Amino acid sequence: KNIVTTELSQKRLFVVDAYCGTNVNSRLKVRFVMEVAWQAHFVKNMFIRPSEEELINFEPDFVLLNGSKTNNPDWKKQGLNSENFVAFNLTENLLVIGGTWYGGEMKK
Repeated sequence: KNIVTTELSQKRLFVVDAYCGTNVNSRLKVRFVMEVAWQAHFVKNMFIRPSEEELINFEPDFVLLNGSKTNNPDWKKQGLNSENFVAFNLTENLLVIGGTWYGGEMKK
């Protein structure tokens, strides 16, 4: 998480609030934060956009931080297979992405 939040700090970011799922009773409210414009465009096309009224009080159930321009320099010490990562923290309802420019990672 710290690697990605450091990468995203002090930069112009794109934030997209969207719904994951069509059923009003079970859909998740997700906030996507990224530094690359085409990724924001991808998310707007992949997920359901809330109405202007829904955006006023939008509180995300889940947050995705995409730091695609960074990587994990300690990946070997941590026993990982690569410097790129996609990590879920279900306790914090958080997904962090680093080092990969593949847009499909955001729909995991």
